[in-house]
Amino acid sequence: MKNTLLTIPLFIAFIGLNPAQNNGKAQIEKFLSIIAAKDFKDKKKEIEALIIPLKSKTGSLTSKRREFFYLLVDSYHQDLQDKDIKKLVMISYKDLPKEEQNILTETEPKDSIYIVKYNKKYLFTISMKGNLIKSLSVMSKGSQGKKIIVNI
Repeated sequence: MKNTLLTIPLFIAFIGLNPAQNNGKAQIEKFLSIIAAKDFKDKKKEIEALIIPLKSKTGSLTSKRREFFYLLVDSYHQDLQDKDIKKLVMISYKDLPKEEQNILTETEPKDSIYIVKYNKKYLFTISMKGNLIKSLSVMSKGSQGKKIIVNI
């Protein structure tokens, strides 16, 4: 009987934990701390270890994707320069109030998308695939304020 009583709370605690979501947040925190640093351009290997591989059958697509990715990283770096990294808040998209959910998520699981805020204001949208960053940007689609994820 003692074992049964101990097992039930442990099982409930286990159900409440989402290791993939926690790992996603940890990866995003690591990524943002790297790109916020002054010497972030020297850390390309560390940065690329956190994102989905930029590969293709032709080198031209890979170079364009890499160029686009590093333009986004440069932009994020600039946006983070005047901010205290410890005050960044990552919110799982599925936990946002319905009125703030404006991303079309038919192809993206809601628990793989994170909104990064600073002082309660939107900064970035980051999408994960497993424990790797899949997207750093969204694009407006149509006039109704809906957005779509733009993959790296």
